[in-house]
Amino acid sequence: MKSFRPDRVGGLIKRELSEIFRIYGGEFGSGLLTVTEVRVPSDLRSATVWVSIYCDKEQIQEIFGRLCKMSAYFRHLLASRAHLRRVPELHFKLDKTLETAMRIENLLDESGIREITESEQNEDEL
Repeated sequence: MKSFRPDRVGGLIKRELSEIFRIYGGEFGSGLLTVTEVRVPSDLRSATVWVSIYCDKEQIQEIFGRLCKMSAYFRHLLASRAHLRRVPELHFKLDKTLETAMRIENLLDESGIREITESEQNEDEL
């Protein structure tokens, strides 16, 4: 039987970290930091946290590096906010979904496939 506890703990961590990043976001400069997903294994000892960073491309790696270095600090803040018996160790990963979507959009625009598809739709509507 599947336990729902890891999902609930992941949701709690996502909400609390989002709030922590909102409050302490100034430490990351002008970038916007968003928690997109949190996965917690069944042993609840660690949590993989995917984050999106919206800023200049040059600053993304710098901000992500700072975020990883501060993971113990964020775990401490999380412990004071979330009432968990054991606060999982935080492992951050960079979510590149938006970047990938933009790349696909650009490839579609460059290839002309989008234009063909849109013109076919217009013909179908007539």
